[in-house]
Amino acid sequence: MKKISIVSGMITLLLAFGAYADQAQTTGKWWQNAVFYEIWPRSFADSDGNGVGDFKGMTAKLDYLVELGITGIWLTPMFEAPSYHGYDFQEFYQVESDYGTMADFDEFLQETEKRGIKVIADLVLNHISTQNEWFKKSVQKIDPYTDYFVWSKEIPKGAWGKPWAPPEHPDWGYNHPDWVWIFNEERGEYYYAAFDGSQPDLNLRNPEVINELKKLAKFWIDKGFDGFRLDAIRYAIEEGPYPNQADTEATLKFWTDFNQYIKSLNPNIMLIGEVWADTGIIAKYYDQGKGIDLCFDFNFGGELMNALNAAAIEQGQFGSAGVAEGQKTLAQAMQANFNGKAKSLAPVSFYSPFLTNHDQERVMRLVGDDANRMKMAAVLLLTSVGTPFMYYGEEIGLTQTQTGDDIFKRAPMQWDESAQAGFSTGGTVWVDDGKWVPWRQDHQAWWTPMWNAEQNKAAHSVAGQQADPNSLLNLYKKLIAIRKANPEFCNVANDSIAFLETAANAYAFKRTAPDGQASVVIMNGSLAETTEATLEDLKGKTFTNLLDGQEIAFAEGKVSLAPAGFYLLKVK
Repeated sequence: MKKISIVSGMITLLLAFGAYADQAQTTGKWWQNAVFYEIWPRSFADSDGNGVGDFKGMTAKLDYLVELGITGIWLTPMFEAPSYHGYDFQEFYQVESDYGTMADFDEFLQETEKRGIKVIADLVLNHISTQNEWFKKSVQKIDPYTDYFVWSKEIPKGAWGKPWAPPEHPDWGYNHPDWVWIFNEERGEYYYAAFDGSQPDLNLRNPEVINELKKLAKFWIDKGFDGFRLDAIRYAIEEGPYPNQADTEATLKFWTDFNQYIKSLNPNIMLIGEVWADTGIIAKYYDQGKGIDLCFDFNFGGELMNALNAAAIEQGQFGSAGVAEGQKTLAQAMQANFNGKAKSLAPVSFYSPFLTNHDQERVMRLVGDDANRMKMAAVLLLTSVGTPFMYYGEEIGLTQTQTGDDIFKRAPMQWDESAQAGFSTGGTVWVDDGKWVPWRQDHQAWWTPMWNAEQNKAAHSVAGQQADPNSLLNLYKKLIAIRKANPEFCNVANDSIAFLETAANAYAFKRTAPDGQASVVIMNGSLAETTEATLEDLKGKTFTNLLDGQEIAFAEGKVSLAPAGFYLLKVK
C-alpha cells in the first residue's frame, strides 16, 4: 500500500488545467454540466472610477471567469430600479443606468457567448416598484392597469402578515396585517405587498398581467439570455391569510404554465427558482417534470455549515432541516441532505447546491475565516449531485464583515492589494454612500477601514492567491476542472452517488458515470485529529489522485487523513 497523508491546505496544484477542460461533457441539458457564478453587478468591477460596478467592468473580467472554469453566470437584477439591489423593477425593458447603456450590456452578452459562458438573469415577477408606470396608472384606475395589482377596499380578515412569519411566532414581529396591506390615499384602497410597501405584488390572476410578463421574458430571451433565476416564487398568488400566502395551488400552476410557455419559445432556456424552504416544499415546484428546471438547495449549505461547526449560523439563513438539531458529523449531515432529496417528489439533481448567496452571511465568515474548512466546503460543493452555484468572491474567501445590513454581504470584489482592491480607480465605493441605505440613519463609511484590515491578509484577493498553488482560488480552479473532465461528477441520476462505510470521523462517497467511470471522494471530518480509515472500495485497486495526477494504490484499503484532509481518487 502506498500511504500518503495530506492536509487540505497543502495541496500541490501544478497540473495544467487545459488537460481537463478539453473534455467537454454532454450529459442531458446544458445546465446539468454547468458551474454557475453569481455576480452582483454593482460590486464586481468598476470600469470608469465612479465607485459603482458596471457592464464594461464585468466584460473586462470575463477572462478571469474562463480561467476559473465558470460556464454560467447568474446576474442579480440589472433592470432599471430605484434601489441599490434592483429587486423592485421600475422599467422592464431598460438596463440599470448605473451599470451603463444597453449597448454596453449587449457587448457583455456578446463577449460571454464568444467564451462559451451562458448567462441567466434575475427575474422578479412577484412584485415591482411603486415608481413603475403600471402602479401609477393602477392607482388612478386607468385601464387596463386598474387590476394589475391586488387591491382591497379594507384589510381582509384573518392572520395576515409576512408570508414567512407564522402567527405562532409573534416575536418575529411581522405578524400584523399592516406589514402586507398598505393604504394608498390617492386610490383610497389597500394594496398587497408581501415584501415591502415600495414593492406592490402583481395580480398574477390577471391574464393581461401574465401576458405582459410573457412579453418581458421573450424580449430578454431574444436579447440573448439563456435562462432566468426566478425570485421569491413561493409568493406568486396568495389564496388567503397565513398559511395560504405561500406555495398555493394557484402559485404552483402559474409557474408550471410559465415554464411551458418559456419552453415553447426555446426548450434550452433554463429556469431556476428561489424557494427558501425545506425539501418537501421545494419538490412541489418540480411538478412531475412539468414545472421549472431547478431550485436552489438551501439546506445543502445549512447542513454543511452545521457539520463544519460554524457556531454563528442563524437558522433562518438556510432551510430549517439540520441547523437546529445540534451538530452532526460531516457524513451524517451530507447524507441527511441527500436522503431528504432522494425521498422527495423530485430528482436529486432538481436541487442546485450552493454554500451561501447574497442574502446570507459570507461562507468564509461562517467557517470562522478558516481556510481548511473553506476548502472542505468547496470540495463537497463541486463533487455533489446537481448544478453548483458559487457567489462572487467565494473562491478567494471573501469575509466582508457583517454589520447589520445586507449591503455588507454584497460589497466590492477584491481583485488586488491596491487602494480600492482593484475594484475601482476612484476614491470611494458605492457601499459608503448613505443614499443607498436611507433606513440606516447612522450609516458611516465602512469600506476603507474594512479593506485596510483585509490588506494585512493578501490571501483575500485574487492577485494575492493566483501565484500560490495551495490557495483557495487555485483549489477552486482545480475542482471545477476536475468536475468538467470527469463525467461521474455531472451525472444527474440519483444512484450516481453511493455513500461508503468508513471511520466515524471520515466521510466517503463514490460517484459513477453512465459509462462506468468512477471516482471516490474521501474527507476527514475532524478539524483537529488525523483519521485512519478503511474502505472496502479501495482494497486492491489503483487510482489516480485527481488533485496531483499521481497514481496511488491501497492494497489493504487503508488511508490516513490529516485534519480536514481529503482525496479525490479516479478509479483506474
